[in-house]
Amino acid sequence: MKNLTFCILHFTFALAFVAQARTVRVDEFAKPEAVDDTAAFQAAIDSGADEVIVPNRGKPWIVMPVFGRSNLTLKFEKGAVVEAKRGEFRGVLDSVLKFDCCTNVTVSGYGATLRMHKWDYHAAPYKRSEWRNGLSFLSCVDVKVEGLTIEETGGDGIYLGVNTGKDPERTNFRVTIRDVVCERNNRQGISVISAEDLLIENCDLNNTYGASPEAGIDFEPNHPDQRFVNCRMKNCRMRNNMGSGVEFWITRFNASTRPVSILIEDCETECNNEEIRFRDSGREYGADRIPPTGTVTLRNCTFRNMRNEYIYAAHETDRGIRLVIEGCTFIDDPNPPRQRVKQVSQLRDDAPGKMKEVPAMTQTGWVGYAVCVDCPRTVTVKAKMGKVRPMPTRKGKPKKGLSITQALDVLDPEGKKVASVELLPPDKYGEVDWKLDLPAAGVYSFGGFANRDVTVLAADAPLAIDVTMRGHVFIKAEGDLYAYVPAGTERIVVTANGKSRQDRMSLAILDPSGQIRSKRTWIESCERYSFRDPKEGLWKFELRKPHVGNFSAYGFDVIGAVGYLFLDPNRTWR
Repeated sequence: MKNLTFCILHFTFALAFVAQARTVRVDEFAKPEAVDDTAAFQAAIDSGADEVIVPNRGKPWIVMPVFGRSNLTLKFEKGAVVEAKRGEFRGVLDSVLKFDCCTNVTVSGYGATLRMHKWDYHAAPYKRSEWRNGLSFLSCVDVKVEGLTIEETGGDGIYLGVNTGKDPERTNFRVTIRDVVCERNNRQGISVISAEDLLIENCDLNNTYGASPEAGIDFEPNHPDQRFVNCRMKNCRMRNNMGSGVEFWITRFNASTRPVSILIEDCETECNNEEIRFRDSGREYGADRIPPTGTVTLRNCTFRNMRNEYIYAAHETDRGIRLVIEGCTFIDDPNPPRQRVKQVSQLRDDAPGKMKEVPAMTQTGWVGYAVCVDCPRTVTVKAKMGKVRPMPTRKGKPKKGLSITQALDVLDPEGKKVASVELLPPDKYGEVDWKLDLPAAGVYSFGGFANRDVTVLAADAPLAIDVTMRGHVFIKAEGDLYAYVPAGTERIVVTANGKSRQDRMSLAILDPSGQIRSKRTWIESCERYSFRDPKEGLWKFELRKPHVGNFSAYGFDVIGAVGYLFLDPNRTWR
């Protein structure tokens, strides 16, 4: 009887051990001598455990490409960070985590982050690629991705592709992506190549830039035997993508393709190049070609503040895939109010009273500057200017309401004139030293319609370009400008545009943490970037020559931040 009791207890403990072994932690497989965490990750996945925990160890897990399997729950603890190893991912198809023909997979990571280094992959020794993804699923079934933030990948945040060699169905089945954030990825937030019974819900797909088409999400098949069947997207947000918010590039389907059924519902897009871009193969049908069928429905969506078009559609209206728009709202929000500092709470100056050079940001037409002092004093500003230009015309006649100023009025914080600075005669050009006699502490502005090129070269006090009233036009100006965004600011808007079809510029927008929030290598027509609930602190704007095109006149403006574009990050005020 004792032996039987012992056997029963031993069997019970064995079962308990087996049950406990169904969950493992990556750190259980870590070895002190390992140069990175790839082997630990792969060993934990290959252990056969039903659940693999990625703990928050207080520093990133550094990995090379890792491969998943079927019947796996990969759970990231809150605060855990998995980061691509620098110098690796040389293969053009390398992804952080790839599932190939797998079933029953869950990747859960509320409060966790998967991060790559996309700008590394744009330079040697890396070969050009748009497929270095965060998560790749090829011909997978019963997949759930939830809660994870995926950022800075060399391709897509999430890629739903096909293994054409192993999968006769050519698709993914029953995939749910919920509560996921895809930020600053290279090609797309999410790419859908083929899927049936797909649900994408409550996701944020923002700030995609790097490789075309640069959309928040792109439905784009590779072959006609793939499909978009019962694909639903609900309560998602796509903002500030260089391409479209939602892209449908369905040019490779034909009459043999299963009817398309995609529903985009209760979603919001804002400040994308196009909010929706739709193209089936309508322009390629020809008289002897039968198009695909089906419906793409946009229902109860809100489209805000487009940069170029709200909806771009290229297809034949009498055949092909139907685009249905139901109950959608199109909103062009008014700009947030411009902010002026009347009472300085903080003045930063790393060289009080000393002349410092600043970037040569040449303004033309309307010019405007501001300086800040903490006591009565005379401020010296070194500048240069060109000759006065011919007056702007409209239909061959001078524009009404414009008169060229010969002096820039200096206004105190209440808008009262306290001094003026003289400009050179209209036919003269060269350098000048302006002396501003300022009677008290505060912020003083000076500007007007000079109708000539004006460049500040140096100053002995904190100085900025004044955008409390309007933005400005710059001429061949390259440099960094900075704007302070107070805590609690609801929204800031950045606009940039070439002043003609020939004139272009490039722009990168960085938040106070140094993250690139938007980047464009050439801007021709007016482009607008809107940031809701922006981080408090000093935002940076890198204004440069365009990657292609002529670099001459361009407009630039920041609205909603404190209305001063600082020329030196060590000389600011708020």
